[in-house]
Amino acid sequence: MVSSIIDVESSTINGIPLISRATNVARLGGIGNPNSTKAFLELNPPQESELKKALLSVFISGRNLSSGVRWRVKYCGVTLSREFRPQVLVNSGNAVHAALIYDITPVALKDANIHEVAVSYDGAHPITVDGISMFMMYKHRDSYSVVRYLVGVKVLEPGSSTSLNVSTQLLDENNNLALSFYTPSRQSALEISVDGVYLGTFTGSVGVDELEVPLRTSGTVNELCFKHVARGIHTSPMRILEIALMSIRLRKPDFDISTEINDDRIRFYIRNIGETTPDNAMLILLSRGIPLYKARIKRLKPEENAVVDVPIKALRGNRNFIARIVWNKAGHTFFKDMRINI
Repeated sequence: MVSSIIDVESSTINGIPLISRATNVARLGGIGNPNSTKAFLELNPPQESELKKALLSVFISGRNLSSGVRWRVKYCGVTLSREFRPQVLVNSGNAVHAALIYDITPVALKDANIHEVAVSYDGAHPITVDGISMFMMYKHRDSYSVVRYLVGVKVLEPGSSTSLNVSTQLLDENNNLALSFYTPSRQSALEISVDGVYLGTFTGSVGVDELEVPLRTSGTVNELCFKHVARGIHTSPMRILEIALMSIRLRKPDFDISTEINDDRIRFYIRNIGETTPDNAMLILLSRGIPLYKARIKRLKPEENAVVDVPIKALRGNRNFIARIVWNKAGHTFFKDMRINI
């Protein structure tokens, strides 16, 4: 059987995509291994958003993945499959690798932060649950996204390379390439090129790892090239499991900070100078990276102000510190620092 990558989502949305993964989950079945495992996938859906698409992918490998595999996959208690029906099944040496993809949109928990996935397998031949991934797209008024999401098993022998035609029109900001891939040893690395331009060489931890790389480009991305760089002679094949091209335009909050200092307190004047309201925001005072004080800030609308009073005693004698505003918008975290000497 040949390597295969399936284009499972290619779309634009007035919203934002989110991906969560659990890697190197468990070894199941056979002698001495459990027959079931659970993974907890964490997502932070944007406030005031609507779930439009939810995909769940399970990646497994073993020596024998016959059609008679006793198998069950559950999402938050809902059974998705009682049969082993992979969309991709690939032989590589003495192992077989599979990718199973489920559209869970009808049963997905729309506003949950934690999503439970349970896999049960009862067989004489052990299997490895290499990874479980959840891909969700949320409609959201302050963001616009172009998404290309591919799932499967692409095997790369040592020294070999492969190219994929993706033909994706990116926006003019915040473009990223996200992957999950299997690294057989510390002697292996993954070299990535985009439209013939070298992007980097990346060494993951042994097993399944994830990677997100910014793309310093706009316009159309046509071809992704992946090469297995083998630094030793005993390496096994690499496997690429997921590829996500995500281009996101986001209306963001931004903040201006000023202070007024007297003998017993520091008064912080905080103003939202951005385009929209944050999902949440916090003021943190830091000295040498250690938090001294934290205060939650209300969700300021554009041009709205807040005042936060911090007692001098909360600084624990520190005369030099950093005031940091941290805020979240549509699943993304931002911050701004101001250095203060008193």
